[in-house]
Amino acid sequence: MNEAEITKLVLARHKLDFCLPQCKTGVGGQKYTERDRAAFENGVRRPGESTKDAIIDVWAIRRESDMFINHIAYEIKCSRADLFGDRKYPSYWPYCNSFYFAVPNGLVTRAEMEQFAPQCGFIQVTGNGQRMQIVRQPVRMNTAGIEQSIYHHVLMWRVTPIARL
Repeated sequence: MNEAEITKLVLARHKLDFCLPQCKTGVGGQKYTERDRAAFENGVRRPGESTKDAIIDVWAIRRESDMFINHIAYEIKCSRADLFGDRKYPSYWPYCNSFYFAVPNGLVTRAEMEQFAPQCGFIQVTGNGQRMQIVRQPVRMNTAGIEQSIYHHVLMWRVTPIARL
């Protein structure tokens, strides 16, 4: 199963939500460093340092209740090397309340999930390849608010004004 096929399944999962593939966070031109990753893992948010050049594979907004809107980020991984070599995923955390790795069925074991990324959720393609199934829920994060730069990108570059329709 490839990235395009998994993306299509994730988008289908959010057919009633606002959902964008390849969503830039609105910050660009700078490099993400190991110092940024360490700052995130220790719970320290440094504006402008931990959010550089991030492109979220799929970003969705789902209304969970009258009081809470869930911002969900998905990082799609199709190989073990890509999954275990990823060091940029913490840069997506300021832009979501829930973060998932979306993977093909059988790519990673539950024990490996816990060891690699205990705070992240995992969603995998089912055995028949027709839908996604949550294997592990993520830790809820950023309940105080989402980094605003992502909204600027979405409004300026991804939304078509009514006058153009």
